[in-house]
Amino acid sequence: MLEECAAKGERMKLIRCENGHLYDGSIYPVCPHCNDNEKLESYRGRADAQLSDKIREKAEVTREIETVMAAKRLEMNIMNLVPFGILLYVGISSPEFLEPLYGNPVGAGIMTVALGVYGCTCKMAEKMVKIQV
Repeated sequence: MLEECAAKGERMKLIRCENGHLYDGSIYPVCPHCNDNEKLESYRGRADAQLSDKIREKAEVTREIETVMAAKRLEMNIMNLVPFGILLYVGISSPEFLEPLYGNPVGAGIMTVALGVYGCTCKMAEKMVKIQV
């Protein structure tokens, strides 16, 4: 057992109690073989409280991250709709403004490239907010 722990690089604090039992002092404050369970239960209670505190903190951080990511997803969805809203507004309020963009081949080509770039940025934004917690 000692050789296995030494090979793994683990350090055990071996202690021999008054009755000759060996136990790991880094885990148990008193000999688990011969001491009453009251001391061990108080130690285990402290360890359980520390573990539950760590679990609670991790859950809290996870909730915070999920909340921030939900807000960013909503922001991304709104930002994805803004260009279409602008085109709709300009198309309704002054359609002659959009005529040069869609009325000739050069304008149609420019708008096609802009639509492609827009699609790529939407995909990139979607990947950014798809973080697994």
